[in-house]
Amino acid sequence: MSRNNFVLLGTIHDVRGKNKELFSENIEALKEIYDSIYVTISDATAKEFVEIIEKSGINYKIIAKKGAADARRNVLKFGLTDAELVTNPQKQSKVGDIMEDSLVLRNRLKQARAEKKLSQTELAKMVGVSRNTISSIETGQFSPTAKLALILCIALDKKFEDLFYFD
Repeated sequence: MSRNNFVLLGTIHDVRGKNKELFSENIEALKEIYDSIYVTISDATAKEFVEIIEKSGINYKIIAKKGAADARRNVLKFGLTDAELVTNPQKQSKVGDIMEDSLVLRNRLKQARAEKKLSQTELAKMVGVSRNTISSIETGQFSPTAKLALILCIALDKKFEDLFYFD
């Protein structure tokens, strides 16, 4: 195992089981790369595929088929909550806080933008949003999507954890 605290979160919805061979061929390599693997599987996934996943030894959870967005939310909740509880049971209340609305995503966007000597308008043009969006993110009135947050990190040459944090 990597011992770098790499965690893979994934979702599987494969009614016909078309990907079971691909999964079987690659799961051991993935286990070598990632310290933990968490997968949510739709209840519509082929039974044979589910059995292969069960035998693989990865962390999995069967969820009701409610769409891709719901599956992504479920795997994040499953991975964040269960990974922390398995590695450190004392963190149970803290991990629960991550999923609460009271936890606020903060940022150092204004400082990073200033380091690059960029105006809000210039940064907005670089990442494809309005100046008002950049202003709203900087003041905490708006939390960016994961996609926009990563684009901002790339544009400002910053790691995610250097630009965003929970408060």
